[in-house]
Amino acid sequence: MYNAALHKAALLSSVHRNATAGLANDGDLSSRLWRKVPQCAHSEKETNPWWAVDLLVQTKVYSVVLTNREVHRYGII
Repeated sequence: MYNAALHKAALLSSVHRNATAGLANDGDLSSRLWRKVPQCAHSEKETNPWWAVDLLVQTKVYSVVLTNREVHRYGII
């Protein structure tokens, strides 16, 4: 499957602990939210968070795959 969003410019409504928008489409499927080195995009707690990516050209999208962050039994890891 072709990933049209891979490494394209992305935006996030807010950023939590350096978990920037580009981490959502960098090709790394890790989903941990580390304290110092996050591996996934993460917004601050807000009512209507959003994430966007500029695909640069008009693109027919057949599917979107979202992965939630990993959660440890003692909290977010």
